Amino acid sequence: MKKNWIYRLFIGIGLVFQLQGETPDLALEDSWKQASLFLFSDAYQKLTETKTLPVRQGAYAKAILLLNLQPKTESNVQQAAEILRHLITEKKDDEVGIASKYFLGRIAQIHQETPDPVLAEKIYRELIQEFPQSPLVEQVVIKLTLIRLYSNLTPLEIPKRLAEVEELGGLVKTPAAQVCYHLLLSDYIIRLGGNKETALAHLMAAEHAGIRRSTSRGDTYVRIGMLARELGKKAIAQTYFKKFTDEFQRDVRAFAVKTLLAELQSGGQK
Repeated sequence: MKKNWIYRLFIGIGLVFQLQGETPDLALEDSWKQASLFLFSDAYQKLTETKTLPVRQGAYAKAILLLNLQPKTESNVQQAAEILRHLITEKKDDEVGIASKYFLGRIAQIHQETPDPVLAEKIYRELIQEFPQSPLVEQVVIKLTLIRLYSNLTPLEIPKRLAEVEELGGLVKTPAAQVCYHLLLSDYIIRLGGNKETALAHLMAAEHAGIRRSTSRGDTYVRIGMLARELGKKAIAQTYFKKFTDEFQRDVRAFAVKTLLAELQSGGQK
């Protein structure tokens, strides 16, 4: 009987990539498990020693492991890219084909010796246009946002770029991706001294999506409270300072936040 399965492989910093399909070969599944523990060399060796792997899934796995082998070499990166291009040529619109194109974008963006953000952006835009319903599009939007915002922009270009990437926000639908997207934009706006109302809206959207990491959640409560207080939105500030004091009583910031909360509740604000 066929059933759904999930491959989980840690790729880069903070990204768990999931590829859904049919029941995998046990050797292939073992390789992914080793990779999820950062045992990339062991996983790659097991993969190359197994002769009965599903062809497309096995080739895809080999390419992804090549990108993570240490020490990293340009030869491995280019070998991985060649495998991914071949998989796309064979079939571009199944899960393997779509994921392969995504990682060609990642190769252009971060893996190859000389990054090519222009090529990466081209690949990401093609993915959004061709496969808007793919679960990978959320990650594509986040990577494209990074490229569009973190380039050499003049002060006059920044608002236009922000508006552009905010238009892509509708494609980000799962809570985890929404948290990442909204925190990314809020941080960018705050650091550049942009519109604080917009930054606050993104912070609150991230919190509403559900921030699972406690440290990030606590930081977000404080940032919302401080920004709302600065903007004169006392009710919002009180709500999030209260959330912080209720949930993070032993945090080193608890006393300071309680003091600010008491000031707001008493009608004062220093």
